Amino acid sequence: MAVESKAPLNNVAWTAFLGGLCKSGKIEQAFEACRTMQESLSSSQPPSSGTCHSVIQELCKAGRVDSALSLLETMIKRGYCPDMATHSMLINELCKADKIQEAQEFLQGMNRTISTRASSCFSYNSLLNSLCKAKKVHQAFAIFSTMVSERSVVPDVVSYSILIDGFCKIDELGRAEKLYKQMIDLNCVPNVTTYNAFLNGLMRKGRIADAQGVYEEMISAGCSPDVITYSTLIHGFSLARKHDQAHELFEAMISRGCRPNAVTYNCLLHGLCKESKPDEAHELFRKMVERGCDPDKVTYTTLLYGFCNVGKIEQAVEVFDEMVSKGHDPDVVAYNCLLKGFFRAGKPGEARQLFQVMVSRECKPDTVSHNIMIDGLSKAKRLDDAVEVFERMEQDHGCSPDLVTYNSLIFGLCGEQRLSEAMKVFKEIDRLKLSPDPHAFNVLLEAMYAAGHKPFSSSSPSPTEHHVTFVENEE
Repeated sequence: MAVESKAPLNNVAWTAFLGGLCKSGKIEQAFEACRTMQESLSSSQPPSSGTCHSVIQELCKAGRVDSALSLLETMIKRGYCPDMATHSMLINELCKADKIQEAQEFLQGMNRTISTRASSCFSYNSLLNSLCKAKKVHQAFAIFSTMVSERSVVPDVVSYSILIDGFCKIDELGRAEKLYKQMIDLNCVPNVTTYNAFLNGLMRKGRIADAQGVYEEMISAGCSPDVITYSTLIHGFSLARKHDQAHELFEAMISRGCRPNAVTYNCLLHGLCKESKPDEAHELFRKMVERGCDPDKVTYTTLLYGFCNVGKIEQAVEVFDEMVSKGHDPDVVAYNCLLKGFFRAGKPGEARQLFQVMVSRECKPDTVSHNIMIDGLSKAKRLDDAVEVFERMEQDHGCSPDLVTYNSLIFGLCGEQRLSEAMKVFKEIDRLKLSPDPHAFNVLLEAMYAAGHKPFSSSSPSPTEHHVTFVENEE
């Protein structure tokens, strides 16, 4: 848009004009008007801070960070001295756009042009957060150290929380623990985000007692746990098979007015299903729905696993059907659970049908899916079907067989005395330089002996030395 003006506008008029364009969402017009403003105003009339900040802010909101930077550079040449808010906003937007290197360079340039004490903790936090999300936690810590030692910026609770979370997620709990102690020593009070990050790190390492201690510190400090706090602890207790403690905490959570979400329920359901208690899990599921918490795909898949694991295939099918009816498309994990459940219940035909449904619904079977099918069909004496699945797994679904695949075929083929085919499979294992399972190796040896063949080894008869050939017994 070309802005026409019969008389030059002064700074106040430009500010009002640009402010109106920004408020009405006319970002492109504001950007072009700013360019005209640079030509219209003399160098003794630099654009006002409010004018520049407003336009740059709107450009950032529109995702035009490069235009915002270009405009800032032009305005600085005209005498505009950007404030910390403008710098911090641009660093934050660069980080959001995943332009971490540009954000670092911009921060370094900012530090060269403004006073030491003017550096903003917010600016650093944006960069720290982006680096940690990209798992560049050590790089973030180096910037954190520079921020404190060279720029005299006092880190706040957000700075510490970002780094504690980052180190916990890359399994460097020791570094996170040092930062947690450091912030307390410096009277930087942890908030719920800090506690959640640290508790997650402790639980991931199985340090249940230490996590309980930090949780008690949190309560004593007057920091109210949120749904993430409780879910983290409940998940940790469930993994450690401390189900009574998990359920006690769940009840305490409800009594304190903290509403569980799907993640919380899923943690409890997982623990019950792992303990082969799918009926109790289903009762909890029913209460979950009654309390207005919508189950998600993980909820249904967990219940599927629970019922299939104890052979309750009818209940598993009901869960699967409800999952689909509620609009949750089963993923490969859900299908694999039900496939295994059908075979365990002695229903290979239903498993074969489900496999076809899986493909028709464009859920791509993985190697595990094929292994379940090959193993299940072989054990059900439907070896031709198993061989067909094997032959088509790579061609139709792009799945490469693994050692489990080959072992399942060897067991099935030897069981049906189809030894020449079993030998082909074994030779394929040899060609791929995989180590055959000792049990599969022994099954093959026994089958060959029983059929009048004898093994000849070029090296050693050990199952781990698998360069073996078989010859017919000449008598």
